Amino acid sequence: NNGQASLPSAYYFNPLPVVSSISPTSGDWRGNTIIQVRGSGFLVSGTTEVWFGTRRSLAVSVKGDTLLTCRTPAGTPGQTVDVFVRNENGEGQLLAAYAYSADLSLSDAEPDHASALGGTEILLTGTSFGATTPSVTFGGVSATSVTLLGATSVRCTVPAGTPGASVDVVLTNGTGSATLPGFRYH
Repeated sequence: NNGQASLPSAYYFNPLPVVSSISPTSGDWRGNTIIQVRGSGFLVSGTTEVWFGTRRSLAVSVKGDTLLTCRTPAGTPGQTVDVFVRNENGEGQLLAAYAYSADLSLSDAEPDHASALGGTEILLTGTSFGATTPSVTFGGVSATSVTLLGATSVRCTVPAGTPGASVDVVLTNGTGSATLPGFRYH
């Protein structure tokens, strides 16, 4: 009866959290990898949680509305999981965003023998070879022409060795080394 009054821009609706990217996108299956999560809607007065699949990060630090950091919980080796950010306004997700790396392993050499003169090209297979070309040695001598074919295979050329010897093949990358015993020189 007395008219109308208004206060422009007096109330703010907090947006839902949105997850646009994470970095890095993979890490040790044992957890404790520091992750940067980018997006929006992170800055709220309540608790913010980050989930990797069904496991919650125990160390979340909101840096601003578009950035937070956290430490990954332990996961299953070789598994890729969704990442969720949850706060009092809702939930944002990034599907298939984080891969838990399996332990570095070297399981097979094909063929598993070569001439002592060297020069034989072989295929090594295993797990978690990484994204950069590893180094490979045969009995402590470096292989040549090492080519990373993927996270589970490497092609290389066998160096010369001692005739009749059985040696270890060692693959080394940024996360460690894996050994395959019993490679034979003719």
